[in-house]
Amino acid sequence: MTLHLTRITLNPADRNAITDLGDLQRLHRRLMLLVPDDLGDRARQQAGVLFRIDETASRTAILIQTRAEPGVDRIPSGYGTIEHRDISPLLEHLAVGTKVAYRITANPSKRNAIGEAAGKIRALNGAAADTWWRDKATACGMEPGQFSTVSLPDAVAKKGPDPRRWIRHGLRRFEGTATVTDPDALRDAVLSGIGRAKAYGAGLLSLRVLA
Repeated sequence: MTLHLTRITLNPADRNAITDLGDLQRLHRRLMLLVPDDLGDRARQQAGVLFRIDETASRTAILIQTRAEPGVDRIPSGYGTIEHRDISPLLEHLAVGTKVAYRITANPSKRNAIGEAAGKIRALNGAAADTWWRDKATACGMEPGQFSTVSLPDAVAKKGPDPRRWIRHGLRRFEGTATVTDPDALRDAVLSGIGRAKAYGAGLLSLRVLA
């Protein structure tokens, strides 16, 4: 099993980079250039592509996770500074009781079961979002300890050819520490992502083993 992580620190003067940030459907297409073209209708799932936008006051970076070594030469020149590393050893060293620090941008949401809105998905906020994360983390093989949560701007993408139609997904960042309870479940969560809106920058779980 191999897993690769690519970081693109965007060039704020590059028009393609700035335009991509304004439409996550376009950004998703750009990042899919990192993987082979012949993967069929479920190319993102086949290639294990997950990504997250990390912003600070001084820079914007995109983290992209793939199961195969990325074709970084397919990203346009001037788009940003690209770094890449194999993170497979991290997964191999996970064991019951391992202490980890984590970060994830997720889409806490729930499908309505009753009423006029039955079947529709609604975003969760506040305590409901925190409960959602605790439940997800536990199911994915971690016992979460203390964590912080920050509401992020919605993920926005065009929907189809009509320029007036847009998709919005609520995003929150969860960051904290946890104890590994099921290494296999946690590896699966890292490989497959957690929650909805994975094509729009949600679901990528980053781990760091604590001494």
